[in-house]
Amino acid sequence: MNYMVFSKKIKQGVDMMTMLDKPILEFVENEVDFHRLEMIHGTLYAKLKNDTDCGILHEKLEKFYRETINPTGAVNMYFVGDDFAFDFVDEESKDEKGTWSEFAEEELLNNHEPVDSQIDTLLQLENEMELGK
Repeated sequence: MNYMVFSKKIKQGVDMMTMLDKPILEFVENEVDFHRLEMIHGTLYAKLKNDTDCGILHEKLEKFYRETINPTGAVNMYFVGDDFAFDFVDEESKDEKGTWSEFAEEELLNNHEPVDSQIDTLLQLENEMELGK
């Protein structure tokens, strides 16, 4: 395949992705209050003002996706960092895990110390403050 043909195929792929991104972003903008929306490589990342809106958005987004883009499609939702990530997949790739991804689980384990450890840290800080450290 020569460079021009390859370049044209890449451009067509990018144009197609842009065609799919725009209606999804416009739909979400009208459905929930958010701090940030971003489409990256076909995945929608949303920082919602109210995290409890994620389930409602997930259901509405999947319905919209099936009615307007892919009748045999589905939407997987994951909680990653502070964002909800929505992956657009085929029905057979539908993930029944819920809102937690393996990445979110790993981040939770790595970045959050247990409550008893937090209490110990606070007691140590309190003692140091009393001693003037």
